[in-house]
Amino acid sequence: MKTLEDMGSPPGFDGEPDYNAETDEEEGKLYESLMLATASGFDEAVAALTAFLRRHVGAELETTSEDVAGVRSWVGRCQTADQSVDAQLTDFGDYRGGYLRLISNLDGSRS
Repeated sequence: MKTLEDMGSPPGFDGEPDYNAETDEEEGKLYESLMLATASGFDEAVAALTAFLRRHVGAELETTSEDVAGVRSWVGRCQTADQSVDAQLTDFGDYRGGYLRLISNLDGSRS
């Protein structure tokens, strides 16, 4: 099982990543999140994040994107038997920011 800590940050995302992890023993799950920021263009950042998820998770990636009042956002989601991944990216004008969240089943059940 790969963790976000194992995967590291997607290429092109700057700065110290804000990584958090929490284990829920009762549910048998590991919850991890990584806050993301980049100065790269929105399309370039989405492409890097998409390639990162495909490389590390290897599951079918479902995506949606919106442009509401000039604010662009992208959401990606994929799932394997033992893990589910959600990613979100928003264009804030001078930078793009979002998160990457991974939920891993420690006991082999689906998330």
